[in-house]
Amino acid sequence: LLARSFLPGMIERGHGGILNVSSMLGKIILPGHAAYCGTKHYLTGLTETLRAEVAGSGVVVSGAYPGPVKSDFWAVDNGDIFTPPPFLYWTLEKTARGILSGFKSGRANIIPGLRSKLFLGFIALSPNPIVRVVNSIIAHMMRRKWNKLNKIKFS
Repeated sequence: LLARSFLPGMIERGHGGILNVSSMLGKIILPGHAAYCGTKHYLTGLTETLRAEVAGSGVVVSGAYPGPVKSDFWAVDNGDIFTPPPFLYWTLEKTARGILSGFKSGRANIIPGLRSKLFLGFIALSPNPIVRVVNSIIAHMMRRKWNKLNKIKFS
């Protein structure tokens, strides 16, 4: 709705920008987080399509794909099922600075943090069948942990 409201004026003026903040999970999948990944994939598609549509107009459309950020998010988003290792987390301040720097330079895909860039690069270069096998192992481990936490048995 915001893009629809403001984009025509930006195009008419020949400058402006839209920054959509997604997640690393807008580029990959994580079993147990289907709805979250699905919404982030939607935002990724919207951002990339808008960027293509406004190419050459002077308007910048960028997507930010941060990895884990130290925040209260993990307390509410099944943090008891999957919690990234501590070395992957970035502070809110570093994440915001990295995203704004990338947006100011007009980058299409902004991935703050070297570890996140390397991880997403590794996933992008990995054959899909291998990624699916690894994800199925992760999903199995997560279901077992979730079942134990909630004392539910699935056959």
